[in-house]
Amino acid sequence: MTVRNQQQSAVAKVTSKNQITVPKSVREALQIRKQDKFKFSIKEENCWETCR
Repeated sequence: MTVRNQQQSAVAKVTSKNQITVPKSVREALQIRKQDKFKFSIKEENCWETCR
């Protein structure tokens, strides 16, 4: 599946164990699977992005 020119957003909460559950709609849109790895980059204060 290719997602183009669509802006989607979702909210995730950090758990008490500092884990984030990626919402199902995001997992499906990005085809995220178990054991996938992501890089987190801080863009500016309170803003970050991830890359696979």
